Amino acid sequence: MRRKVREKALQVLYQWDMRDIPMQEIFRLDPPPSDWKEDDREFFLCLTRGVEKQLQCIDRSIMELTPGWPLHRMATVDRNILRIAVHEILNVPDISVKIAINEAVVLAKKFSTEESGKFINGVLGKLAKNIASSNKK
Repeated sequence: MRRKVREKALQVLYQWDMRDIPMQEIFRLDPPPSDWKEDDREFFLCLTRGVEKQLQCIDRSIMELTPGWPLHRMATVDRNILRIAVHEILNVPDISVKIAINEAVVLAKKFSTEESGKFINGVLGKLAKNIASSNKK
């Protein structure tokens, strides 16, 4: 079910990115399914609100990992998949780095391109290595 929640979070973040309207308005226009369990709703809000609140930090992390490839040049889908995954890796301790990366690659393959999956895997792999090396210090 978490994959479906991530898909919905991606759709909401895509709209937020493209439409430049408040997140609350997007929730009103495109709410999560009413049959979701409370845990799924909480995870959805963790992803969407987390990206919203931590956007500057998340985007800065992505830009550090992709020198020469500014955020505005990335496909909107890819940019928002990266935002979700970076948020999960940096701010959601109950999700392993490996799972966050795998789920991001799956989203990219489903909603973007095969090349996007490779790009996202590379960017997030670099983040994982940075975290691992900083934890060794």
